[in-house]
Amino acid sequence: MANALIGSHPSHGFKVVEQLDSNKQLTRSDSGKLYFVDQPDTHAFVSLPKLSSEIAGWHAKFILRSLGTSGDFHIKAFGDWEENGTTGDADTVQILEVGPSKVGIEDADSVQFYQNAETEGAVIEVMTDGSNWYALGYAKNASDVYGDG
Repeated sequence: MANALIGSHPSHGFKVVEQLDSNKQLTRSDSGKLYFVDQPDTHAFVSLPKLSSEIAGWHAKFILRSLGTSGDFHIKAFGDWEENGTTGDADTVQILEVGPSKVGIEDADSVQFYQNAETEGAVIEVMTDGSNWYALGYAKNASDVYGDG
């Protein structure tokens, strides 16, 4: 069997860095972007694009730039704006957290910078093969990155 191209890299118009501190729906053209997250004082939700084979290879990186006081910053599957929702592409996030407490979570709805995050610079990378989302969380403290099933 030969190697095959299974996705493409959509254009983002050279707008590759963005600051986030509130709700946002990401699109297929956001692939490849770097997001600096200012953790809000209330919960904020970023919804990933709808899964399809056409977006295989979509990826983004989120870096926690500043800490909030009590708000989680959720990176959710498409159509899942509410906490613990099960609409849209629910249960498609496969998470691996690398840090003091290595954790793997299968079939989650979201990955997040937790409200009790302690480390500026914690990182979450998100990518897809078109049928699942894969998230890698790099954190110094166990409370920095959290998966929500």
